Amino acid sequence: MSTLAAATPSRRLSTSDDVAKIIVFLGSGANGNLTGEVIRDGSSAARAPHIGG
Repeated sequence: MSTLAAATPSRRLSTSDDVAKIIVFLGSGANGNLTGEVIRDGSSAARAPHIGG
């Protein structure tokens, strides 16, 4: 396991398929009332510090 993967809650890095699923959701009718949100893929927590934390 890589150091980055170990630092994520899921213990794995996101794949292109993971990101594609987010994009499909955002473009679908299931996303009827999502506004002003920051959506991070699961492995982004290991790459960048969170604001204020």
